[in-house]
Amino acid sequence: MSREKRLPDYIGDIHSAASDAISFIEGLSFETFENDRKTQRAVIMCLIIVGEASARIVERHQDFVSAHPSVPWHEMRGLRNRVVHGYSDINLEIVYQTVRSALPLLVQQLASIQCDD
Repeated sequence: MSREKRLPDYIGDIHSAASDAISFIEGLSFETFENDRKTQRAVIMCLIIVGEASARIVERHQDFVSAHPSVPWHEMRGLRNRVVHGYSDINLEIVYQTVRSALPLLVQQLASIQCDD
């Protein structure tokens, strides 16, 4: 029997998955990433986790979301939906650029957030 996740658990899931995605493409050019299915799938799964955890935060912790408007909660959920529902049309360049540019900032933002739920 699993316990229900709390806000710090979801924040930890996002932080961990984002950090993993960053490490998975560290040192890889886009061309290398484009030709490495295993890394693509690992990174995409990380984005799904980020989006799913952020969706749970948006649904269950609206006050927290409102208190941290600089964190792209809705955009993370939207990216998850695009990846999951449009799996056959995933733009790998957008995935790669998201991981390279947006996720490091997200990791920084999450590291500075205090949550005690």
